[in-house]
Amino acid sequence: MTFDRPDGARRHRLESLLHVDVDGAGPGVRVVRPDGDVDLETAPMLRAALAAATVGRGVRLVVVDLDGVGFFGASGIQ
Repeated sequence: MTFDRPDGARRHRLESLLHVDVDGAGPGVRVVRPDGDVDLETAPMLRAALAAATVGRGVRLVVVDLDGVGFFGASGIQ
């Protein structure tokens, strides 16, 4: 169940299901670390983080560390 309320309750709920960190791991390298479940609702958050990781001068490699993912649904692969 999702909640579309003007006070951001839906966004808060999604952030509690999936948290994504993007860190630099050296020159030209970014590491994306999702933590939680990737499903139909949270996949857009992961896609946005991956897109953000590629932005920037000199980014040559993006590493995705899935160690913190408990569930990865097919909707996360697009």
